[in-house]
Amino acid sequence: METKILQQIQKQVEEFMEHLGVSPEIMVESDEENQIRIKLFEKDDKPLGFLIGYHGETLRSLQLLLSLMVNKGKAPFLRILLDIGDYRKAREETLEQMAKEAVEKVKETGEPVELWPMSPMDRRFIHLTVSKISDLQTESVGEDYDRRVVIKLASLAF
Repeated sequence: METKILQQIQKQVEEFMEHLGVSPEIMVESDEENQIRIKLFEKDDKPLGFLIGYHGETLRSLQLLLSLMVNKGKAPFLRILLDIGDYRKAREETLEQMAKEAVEKVKETGEPVELWPMSPMDRRFIHLTVSKISDLQTESVGEDYDRRVVIKLASLAF
């Protein structure tokens, strides 16, 4: 990714954060898949937790807004991934542990395990984590905010 594009995105993020009344440390980089990773860190001990919200809801909303801002009038579409204070890494560790516990329960009992409702991004992470384990499969069930993952033995059809 061109340095000029990353600098422009950095400036847009700085201006957006200024409108929110915060001035975090901002790091903008692209990865091997040309996704733009924007990381915000606390600066001067000013907490950013309010930008994460309950289970990352505010974070996901901010990510959508930043994505719309960055991609306005541009092609090709740039995928924006926002992280605040390494929240995503911590969340993935929590989800991975939860998936492992559910997998063990399924293997012990042979019964399907239904997880609690979660965001599309969290469900996707669970699906990918469990897909690496043979003899198990996952399915999303429910509607809208009640959508959740069910983990079960692959021999049992959904």
